[in-house]
Amino acid sequence: MPSTDMRTTKTLISLLLLASLLLPPAALAQQTLVVDAAHSQLGVPQGHAAPSYALKADTQLLVDASAYKFPPEAGPANSLQLIVARDAQYSVRWDPAHPSVVVSALTAHPNGDSKPFERFSVGQKVVVAIGRLEGSDFKVMWVGLGEVR
Repeated sequence: MPSTDMRTTKTLISLLLLASLLLPPAALAQQTLVVDAAHSQLGVPQGHAAPSYALKADTQLLVDASAYKFPPEAGPANSLQLIVARDAQYSVRWDPAHPSVVVSALTAHPNGDSKPFERFSVGQKVVVAIGRLEGSDFKVMWVGLGEVR
C-alpha cells in the first residue's frame, strides 16, 4: 500500500493535470500583451511610432484587450492577425465576448503559404493587429508592434 505522502503527491499531480484541461488557454499563458491606446500604431503622426512591446521568446502569447474599447463603427472584432515575416503570417479567431486570446501553435492558423506557427524567437519583430475580417477584407481596429528579446 502506498504511503500517505505518495498518495498525496499522486492526488496533487492528478488535480494539476485536470486543472490544465479545464482552465481556459488564457489562464495558462506565460506572458501577456495588454492592448491599450498607448501602444496603438493607428493615428500616430507620420515618421513617428508608438512604443512597442518587449516580448519573451516563448511558444505562446496571451493578447488581452479586456480593458480596451474598440471603435464601434467597424463592428465587433473577430480576428487577430499576426505578422512575423513574409512566410510567417497568421490568423487567430477573436471572440468579442471573451476579449483575450492565446496565440500559439494551436490557435494561429497560417495565412496563404505561410509556414505553421511554432514559437516567438529572439530577434523577431512582430505586428499584432485586431479587427474585423470579412472574406479577404481586414478592417484594422488596433495594431501594435513587438520585439522578441
